[in-house]
Amino acid sequence: MKIKKNKEPGTIETKRSDWADLEIPLGKRTRKYRMLEILPGALSYTMILLLFVLSFISPIVGSYYLLLIIATTLVKAVGVVYRTVQGYNATKRADKVDWHKRLADLEDPHGSYEKLMLVKSREFEFDEHVENLKMISVGKDLVISEKELDDNGKTPKIVFPKPNEIYHAVIMVAYNEGLDTLIPTVEAVKKSSFPNERTIFVFGYE
Repeated sequence: MKIKKNKEPGTIETKRSDWADLEIPLGKRTRKYRMLEILPGALSYTMILLLFVLSFISPIVGSYYLLLIIATTLVKAVGVVYRTVQGYNATKRADKVDWHKRLADLEDPHGSYEKLMLVKSREFEFDEHVENLKMISVGKDLVISEKELDDNGKTPKIVFPKPNEIYHAVIMVAYNEGLDTLIPTVEAVKKSSFPNERTIFVFGYE
């Protein structure tokens, strides 16, 4: 991204096109952006103050406004409960999945896809797993953006690493823990189902 120094010391100026694809812009914010940043908080405080203002002006209007706030809060509470139950059910379904088998399917995605493409199952995200196998086995059908093209404008070869080519890095940080805590932790990593020769163990001490 191109950044040029502003006349004011300690500030930088960027063009809108420079941060078009960023969620949070870098550099000096525009007035419009600052107004949009302040808007949510300002609306929240205004809604609270409006309740007291309407109560003094017209108690009836104030009571209707209060009922509106209560109804809105109730709807939000129902939504939170629904999402909580939905997340709990999804977690319980995910617990029943043999994730090790799905990982093994990635060793031979083409063969696994041919075996599972006609299988009907209500297992958690089974259809997504089959689609992923298809995507990996037929890499040429993937959508590649212009930014990912090589210097000649050609689509680069897409390589998906197999599970047996993956290395895991386990980062363990300790402060004042004793050996009675550290040793079982290291042993648990050592006895895991993932091969030790492909495990990078990093120990940090504060």
